[in-house]
Amino acid sequence: EHVVKCSYLEIYNEELRDLLVEGKNNSERAKLDIMEVKNGGTFCRGLTETEVRSASDVLNLIQRGQHQRMIGETKMNKASSRSHSLFTIQVDGK
Repeated sequence: EHVVKCSYLEIYNEELRDLLVEGKNNSERAKLDIMEVKNGGTFCRGLTETEVRSASDVLNLIQRGQHQRMIGETKMNKASSRSHSLFTIQVDGK
């Protein structure tokens, strides 16, 4: 048996933002910190991890997060992304 969790973060103006936090607009979204653990790994404190059970759950999270991303108009692209994003799928065995 296994548990699959997903998270989605955005890097915008050198700040990390959680794209899966519900009910907050971009300016209210909490900024995340990268933390180091003793074994040399890293994690983002406070990042939402959502359990998923199907491919459609994963696609729904991606779509939800895409709507939260910072965008702005440029001469070449009316909905240009002004950020980078990282979607993570974590599989843990029980």
